[in-house]
Amino acid sequence: MKRLTAAILALVITLTLCACGATGNTGAASAGNKPKKIEKPVADTLDGILEAIEDDYKTTVQAFRDSLDTINAVIGGDYKNYVKNRQMIDDWYTQVETEIAQLFQRTEENCKQYFILMSTQTEHTYKAMNRAADKVYDSVYDDVRDDFYDDVYDDLMDDLYDEYYDGVLEDAYDLVPYKEYSEQRSYFYQAWSGAHSEIYRLLSEHGSRIYGMCSAIGTAIYKDDYDFAAVLKRYDAETTEKAQEDSQSNTVQAADPAEIEKAVADALAEAEKKHKADVAALEKRRKDAEKKQAELQAEAAKAMADLKNSTGRADELKHRVETLQSELEAAKANAEKLQKAGAIQSDADIAVFQSFFQAVQENFNRACGLMQKVKTRDAEKAAKLARFSRDALAKMAALVEKEA
Repeated sequence: MKRLTAAILALVITLTLCACGATGNTGAASAGNKPKKIEKPVADTLDGILEAIEDDYKTTVQAFRDSLDTINAVIGGDYKNYVKNRQMIDDWYTQVETEIAQLFQRTEENCKQYFILMSTQTEHTYKAMNRAADKVYDSVYDDVRDDFYDDVYDDLMDDLYDEYYDGVLEDAYDLVPYKEYSEQRSYFYQAWSGAHSEIYRLLSEHGSRIYGMCSAIGTAIYKDDYDFAAVLKRYDAETTEKAQEDSQSNTVQAADPAEIEKAVADALAEAEKKHKADVAALEKRRKDAEKKQAELQAEAAKAMADLKNSTGRADELKHRVETLQSELEAAKANAEKLQKAGAIQSDADIAVFQSFFQAVQENFNRACGLMQKVKTRDAEKAAKLARFSRDALAKMAALVEKEA
C-alpha cells in the first residue's frame, strides 16, 4: 500500500504543479535577475545593431563548440577517462546555461536600443517604421534565434548524446559490471536531459520577450506613438508585474500542503473503491465461469454414459459429446484467464499501474492527433513538437530502464 500511496502522491503533485505552472526557474529577465542595462548602443546604425546581435550569437555558439571539443579531446572516447573527467561535461552544461542567459539579456537590450534609435533614424510614417521594426522580428526572432536552436539545442546537444550515451557509455556494457554501466548511463542522461530542457526553456522565454517587444512597438507605430523609449519602459513594467504576480500565485498554490493532502486522500479513496469493485466483479465472473465449467462437465459425463449405453442414437450422442467437450475446453480456458486476471487485480500496485498506463496511452494518442492538426497549419512548429516529444520519451525510457 505504501507504493500505491507514493504513486498517487507523485501523480497528484505532478498534476498540481502542471495546473499552477512551474515554480522554479522564471527566466533570465525575471524579477530579481534583471539584465544589465546597456547604456550605449553597440553600433550607431540600425543595421549595425542587427549585425552585432548576429555576431554575438555566432561567437557564443563557437565558444560552446570549442569548449566541447576540448572535453572530447581530453576524454578521447575512453570510458575510464570519461569517469575521471565527467565533471567537465557537467561544468560545460553550467557554462552553456549561464552564457545563454547572458547572451539573451544582451540581445534583448540591444533590440531595445535598436527601437529607440529607430525613432530618430527612420521616417515617421507607418510604412517606413513598420518595415524597420519587421527587421528585428525577421533577423532576431526568426533567423538568429532559429539558427541558435539548431546549432545548440539540436546539433551540439545531440552530438554530446551520441558521443557519450550512445557511444562511450554504451560500449562500456562489455567492460564493467552492469550496475556500474547502468548507473553511469543514468547519471549522464539525467544531467543531459536537465540541460537540454533548460536550454529549451531559455530559448522559449527569450522568444516570448522578443515577440512581446515587437508587438508593443508595432501597436505604438499603428497609434503614431514614436516615443519608443517610453513604450518599452511600459512594456518592461507590465511584463515584470505579470511575472511577479504569476510567481506569487504559483508559490501559494504549490505550497498549500492541505490541498495536496486532501487531493492525495481523495485519490487514494477513489482508487481503493475502484480496486475493490474491480476485484469483486472479477471474482463473480470467475465463480460464474467455474459454475459453468462444472455444469458442462456433468452434462458431458452424462452424454458419455448415454453414448456407452445407447445403440440407436450413437452418432447424435457422439456429436453432442464432442460439442460439450469443445465448450468445456473454452470454459476452462476462460476460468483460467479470469483466475489470472483476479490474481493480478488483487495486487493494488499492479492495478493502479495498469490504470495509469492506460491513461498515458490514451493521452499519448490524443497528443499525436493534436500534433497532426498543428502540422496542417505549421509544419515547422509540428517538427519542434516532435523533437520535444522524442526527448520526453527518451527520458521516460531511461527512467524505466533504471527502475527495471
